[in-house]
Amino acid sequence: MRSALYALIVSASLAGAVPASDGASSPEALVKQVLAGLEVRDEKTLHELVITEAEFKKYIWPHLQGTLPSIGRVGADQYFVTYMKASDAGLADRLKALGGQKWEVVKVNLGPERKGKGHRLLSHTEAVLRNSSGEQKTFPIAGTVLDEGGTYKIATYWVRETSAVK
Repeated sequence: MRSALYALIVSASLAGAVPASDGASSPEALVKQVLAGLEVRDEKTLHELVITEAEFKKYIWPHLQGTLPSIGRVGADQYFVTYMKASDAGLADRLKALGGQKWEVVKVNLGPERKGKGHRLLSHTEAVLRNSSGEQKTFPIAGTVLDEGGTYKIATYWVRETSAVK
């Protein structure tokens, strides 16, 4: 009886829950998930929105190898660590600028895209945000977003000017 009750409670609590690591159905939905995590300073959730190492190797690494000749001396495994450290620095900037605040998404702007087989990499994703007093700001959300057939994930939080607010 206890185990049946426990199973019922667990399944009820999981009903409808979609792990953040599964990605979002649109760029707007992804930005809303990022803002929700920033509002409560939930670094675990914000990290779950980022691509996995396997996704890095499949989607990001081939593009990087072609654009940065010096990268050839470093393997994907080694470079992934550096890539994630840069992403973490970008996330720290987002937390500093937007953490603990409630923002509404007005508009999401996607930058230039690079197409690959079955995916797109969207650079310089930024959003026009509105706070509770009605003030609007354009803020960089991610350096790159991965669109894998309509599922969106953060490829990196790092952007060239991570603390720029317009």
